[in-house]
This record gives sequence, C-alpha cells and structure tokens, in this order.
Amino acid sequence: MVVDSYYPKDIRVRKEAESLALQNEVYVLCVRDKNQKEEETINNVHVYRLIEYKNSKVRGFLDMINSLWYIHPIFIKKLEEFVEKTNVEVLHVHDLPLAKTGYKIAKKHNLPAILDLHENYPEALKTWFIWRKSKVVRLKNKLFFNYKRWHSYEQGIIGKYDVIIAVVKEMKNRLVTKQRISPDKIVVVSNTEKKDFANVYKNINSNVIGKFADKFVISYVGGFGPHRGLDVAIEGMVEVSKQIKNAILLLVGPSNKDVREYLQGIIDNNNLGEYVKIIESQPFNSVAGIMKMSDINIIPHVKNEHTNNTVPHKLFQILLSGETTFSVRL
Repeated sequence: MVVDSYYPKDIRVRKEAESLALQNEVYVLCVRDKNQKEEETINNVHVYRLIEYKNSKVRGFLDMINSLWYIHPIFIKKLEEFVEKTNVEVLHVHDLPLAKTGYKIAKKHNLPAILDLHENYPEALKTWFIWRKSKVVRLKNKLFFNYKRWHSYEQGIIGKYDVIIAVVKEMKNRLVTKQRISPDKIVVVSNTEKKDFANVYKNINSNVIGKFADKFVISYVGGFGPHRGLDVAIEGMVEVSKQIKNAILLLVGPSNKDVREYLQGIIDNNNLGEYVKIIESQPFNSVAGIMKMSDINIIPHVKNEHTNNTVPHKLFQILLSGETTFSVRL
C-alpha cells in the first residue's frame, strides 16, 4: 500500500491493511510524523515511514510540483526502493494524487495495480478551500488544484489500473457513467467498522462531555470544512436553543485558523456563544466518549458531488456506540 498520509492515523488505510493482513503479507509506504519509528509492524502490518516533510510549507510546495506532472518527486524515488526491498506482488495506491506515481512504478516492475479512491477528489477541490483567506493560498489552489485539471487527470489515469476500489456504490456508478470505466474493474469497499469496534465504548467516559453534564449535547466529531455543513448546523442552533433551553452544540476536530475564525464569526454574529463550542482535536478514546455520551451525534454534510460519492467513518462508529445519530445532506 502507498499513501501520502500517516499510519495508523489514516483510518481507511488501517482498516483495509489489517483486514488484508489476516491472509496476506501487507506492507505500507507512508509519511513519517515526528516521534514515529521509521519501520515497525502494527497488527501484522509492516509499516515503512520513508517520507518526511520538514513542515507544511515544504509539503505544500511538493504538492504543487506533483500537480504539474502528477509525479510526486519524493514518492517516486522511495516507492522504487520500497518495491525492490519488499518484493511486493501487488501495488495498492491510495487516492488520486499518487495515482500516476504508483502506476509508473507498477508498470516498470510488471505489478498488478489497484487504485483506491477515498473520495471524488476533483469535486472535493471545489469546496475544500473556499473559506481560506490567504491570497497566496487561493491563487495556488486556483492554478494547481482546480476541478478542470484534476478531472481531466482522473479521466486519463484511472482506466490504466487493473482494479479500482470505490468507497460507495454511488462512486462506482459515477466512474461507470461519467468516466466510462468497466463496472467489472470496480470493487466497493465502504468505510464500515468491524462489529467488535463496539467494544471501544465499554466503560468509556469523556472529560469533554463531563463539563456539560447538565446540557442536552449535540455533537459533531470530525474534520472541519465548507462541505461539512457546520455553518448551517451553527445557524440552526438559533431555533434549537429556543425549543431546548439547555441544548449545546459541540464541534470537535481539527481546523486551520481561517476555518475556525469563519465558524466563530457565525457563532458571534448570532449570539450563540452559550450554545455552540468549538473544541480542538481529541485523542481517539476521548472522541469515542464524546460519541457515546452525546444525546445526538450529527453529520450535517452539504449535498454536492463530493459528499454524494463518499461516506464518513464516523457514521458507522456512532451507530456502533448505540447512541442516536442524525445524518442529513443539507
């Protein structure tokens, strides 16, 4: 497996790798975060963290280089070394940005190639960055990460793979109807959890929720961004707070400065400081506690061609918690 993210932090990659490791030797080439080992075996998955980014600016620059020719300048070298060292028999590449890089190495070594599409990447580019304020960032995204370029790239590369993995049937249908991929080449592997994941919730508590013991807690746990519908959820608390006096909306997850300021502005403009709280990312055990102890968990995604072709891990995680889930496309 090849992925431009951290392992085992990338949930989809971890779940797939561990499932495959039950009957196969699985190796993962990924990015190394500080304090992580360069090589280790986790639940029978052999992890090689051979990619390191000095900082986010360096990573952003390399992303731009990758977007010019769709060949990642670091991954192309490390992947060559990785394949020769491990003697893998199949190359499983995660997501569109590494598709051409992975295919080039697979073809060179005559390896079957699998492309795992986590999302509708070209459509996601339409929404991911619209709350960003920096003119430099906005210009970079307009030039290098626009829908037209990446849609054209997707059309040219995905059909070369032997197998394509889609996250939901809607994504498979899109690839068949819009990209003219044979349905026989596409397999759907969703973001579901194993049933024993429910054991995570046994005897678990959350210090975060404990602070709001007297409240009717509505929680969103996950990434922040324009496609998540968090702005609408916040505005909805104007009406909810009238009907449920002790209601509070907790938004829990990672966000950059621009996104946090945008959402906080909505909170302030609607005088919702008492009813909406933004909370930084929490350790997974705490996240599980938040899901378990909340009165309602929400997934208020905005309806568009990105969200219509994916499904969040947290939907299945919340369902296994046994608590109430409210999912809607706004």
